[in-house]
Amino acid sequence: MSRAAMAVVVGALATVGAAVPASATPVGVPPSGIGGTVVAWGSNGNGQTTVPASLTGKTITAIAAGHHHSLALTSNGTVTAWGLNSDGQTGVPASLTGKTVTAIAAGDAHSLALTADGVITAWGRNDRGQRNVPASLTGKTVTAISAGYRYSLALTADGVVTAWGYNSDGQTDVPTSLTGRTVTAIAAGGAHSMALTGDGTVIAWGRNGDGQATVPGSVFSKRVVAIAAGGHHSLALTSDGTVTAWGRNTDGERNVPNSLTGKRVVAIAGGPGHSMALTADGTITAWGRNTSGQTDVPVSVTGRAIAAGLDHSLAIVAPSPFVATAWGDNDYGQTDVPASLTGKTVTAIAAGHNHSLALTADGVITAWGRNDRGQTNVPTSLTGKNVTAIATGASHSMALTADGTITVWGFNNGGRMDVPASLTGKTVTAIATGGYHSIALTADGTITAWGNDHYGATNVPTSLTGKNVTAIATGEAHSMALTADGTITAWGDNRFGQTNVPAALTDKNVTAIAAGQFYSLALTADGTITAWGDNNYGQTNVPTSLTGRTVTAIAAGVGHAMALTADGTITGWGRISGQAAVPASLTGKNVTAIAAGYYHSMAIVAPSPFVATAWGDNDYGQATVPASLTGKNVTAIGAGGRHSLALTADGVVTAWGDNNYGQTNVPAALTDKNVTAIAAGYYHSMALTADGVVTAWGYNAAGQTNVPAALTDKNVTAIAAGYYHSMALTADGTITTWGHNDYGQATVPAALTGKTVTAIAAGASHSMALTADGTITTWGDNNYGQTNVPTALTGKTVTAIAAGAFHSMALTADGTITAWGYNNYGQTNVPTALTDKTVTAISAGYLHSLALTADGVVTAWGYNAAGQTNVPASLTGRTVTAIAVGAYHSLAITVAPPQ
Repeated sequence: MSRAAMAVVVGALATVGAAVPASATPVGVPPSGIGGTVVAWGSNGNGQTTVPASLTGKTITAIAAGHHHSLALTSNGTVTAWGLNSDGQTGVPASLTGKTVTAIAAGDAHSLALTADGVITAWGRNDRGQRNVPASLTGKTVTAISAGYRYSLALTADGVVTAWGYNSDGQTDVPTSLTGRTVTAIAAGGAHSMALTGDGTVIAWGRNGDGQATVPGSVFSKRVVAIAAGGHHSLALTSDGTVTAWGRNTDGERNVPNSLTGKRVVAIAGGPGHSMALTADGTITAWGRNTSGQTDVPVSVTGRAIAAGLDHSLAIVAPSPFVATAWGDNDYGQTDVPASLTGKTVTAIAAGHNHSLALTADGVITAWGRNDRGQTNVPTSLTGKNVTAIATGASHSMALTADGTITVWGFNNGGRMDVPASLTGKTVTAIATGGYHSIALTADGTITAWGNDHYGATNVPTSLTGKNVTAIATGEAHSMALTADGTITAWGDNRFGQTNVPAALTDKNVTAIAAGQFYSLALTADGTITAWGDNNYGQTNVPTSLTGRTVTAIAAGVGHAMALTADGTITGWGRISGQAAVPASLTGKNVTAIAAGYYHSMAIVAPSPFVATAWGDNDYGQATVPASLTGKNVTAIGAGGRHSLALTADGVVTAWGDNNYGQTNVPAALTDKNVTAIAAGYYHSMALTADGVVTAWGYNAAGQTNVPAALTDKNVTAIAAGYYHSMALTADGTITTWGHNDYGQATVPAALTGKTVTAIAAGASHSMALTADGTITTWGDNNYGQTNVPTALTGKTVTAIAAGAFHSMALTADGTITAWGYNNYGQTNVPTALTDKTVTAISAGYLHSLALTADGVVTAWGYNAAGQTNVPASLTGRTVTAIAVGAYHSLAITVAPPQ
């Protein structure tokens, strides 16, 4: 049996203890994180590539590959082993039960685990003493481990290497040249060992028959950030993201492929006769011996970590993302979701006549289906741009980018692709495409329409002038607009009555609209649907099965309609050639979005329910998510001074933590009501129900829970809670405030009169408002400059605001953050790590801040006395969808929870 090295992932690094240069992106840590699921390929003679079913649904944070066995570490710190067990190498010791393992390693037939207390446990073959952990390590904190052919290595916190086991070639004789130097990474090969020092230097020792222990001069001139040892060869990754290999080359294991030239490698691994590299975009490349397919990387795998065994390979891949599903007519392949979307997170979908679009989290569009007019030829001009919205017409497509500009492609009959010059310099916030026309909504709430004006589809009514439009929709030749007061205006083709908005919608708060070919749909705040227009296929006959259920989204096709309910299920009705018959494969799945084309349908499916995660101060249990939320779909979260709130898809509020003032006693009056929004003040809580009514409870010394009578019969659309004051935003875009007013925080500025407010935020003693034109107004306490809106925001379109105790934050349309006010703890110092990332949400706490980026990752900064900025490792690899900040704790909603 040949001596072979087993690569290992330790903690968050993809090579053993790899060093991270202070001035560079951490090498060995792909940008999207390490957590995910395991994929294995190559030889399976001993079951080493058959990933155990017990790992299904779990988040894997580390992997290791031995000769004929495999190891995986899950996010809850447990080890799973599978494959050959001839020497007990897959028999994980019972002594590890209840302990948190932080790293794993696999030798030829033995295994190692490192626990959080810095102690090593070893099992499997011991013929050379490879699992006899030296007594010299007792009382020392081990930080990294590696297992070679019948020997083992350990690195302690003081940067010292210890080796034991087989020593045929001096592989366990740690060189004296390492004395006094701080080692940051170790790697064990067949019969040679490697160490990486803090200055980026590689030292190797042991067998050198193939030059595997002779570090090339070209490596010494560069800063090495990661190392890997194969059976008889060695690998080094330098800070510029390139790989160097040396030693035996019998199977081409050191012939680094040209395909890696110009790419940034972030992790490396070496097996007995093959090598692997992981690039920053998640691509895995393998080369060398391929007798069992170990270098045949499965297609469509987005890697996060890699490991190489004797004749098999392992990878951690991105966890199940939001995926697109399509069904119905497939004459042009419009329901054949491309394989290129595998492993990608789909954030939006659009269905045209006979073609489909999908937008992924990286801002890239994928198009498929009919292409006779070029409607699926996504323009190269969109390459490198961050697309935020998509739309499909009969035979043309549209995209909106983060800078608020529109791109259109496909058939241009009637000028539907000719974006008006009047939109130049304006920030577009929404787009819609009809059969032969297009419309756009800008940040100031106005609509622009162009293309074929058959039936007046592009003649925007003058009645909309001065109104704040919040949503738009287009049918074959008619258009619709929803204004902030919850009313609908429709125009264009009316041959089937599709623009005759039913009187039954008068005084109802419409929250969403959809336009089919010759009919229209409206969704009201109470979760009910109204339909009108052409009913030739029963498309306006809303099913009675939806009665009593809370509908969250609607979609309209040519002759069929769809509704998505709060429990994530789809109901379809109308013309059925398959498009309204929801596939059985979606039963029990968590659907998050729907789209209807002419004769086909689409859905985005989340991997699992949305769950709440909390961290930081837990003195009152505010960071302990109640077991009662297990298995429920959390849709919103709120963090108060020392308490937390969660809203589930069924419209129910759960509260926990400090209850000294009754702030977690959810009022019985909310029972059976559909709550749509929640907010947490320091000692009080608020809820908004679908009928636009506000309920508040908890501490009331300043009257912050006394909802003003002036709000009676008004349709409240948003709420915010400060320390001792409260805010409400009504559908007409006006603000009502109440509670403590010692700094004027509850006195709405006259400057907001006549302006349409779209968002509100409340700090300790100051308030914020965002208006439809993308500008911010602030008032109240200004002792720390928290109400001095920076001039840097002038001319920028703000999309979100957040108020901390004494600081403020703004998110602009380009996905960047501006923060100002009190900064003693760095809470307004936006991390440079967010540069070039698209931020999608912000939240401000007492003295710390959070940001959520488009890839679903949370970044935290500021005061950290209670660990409130230590984003939990359990979130690694999981897509976060929402964030909230309390006084000294933080909350997040995530998908794909570890089990």
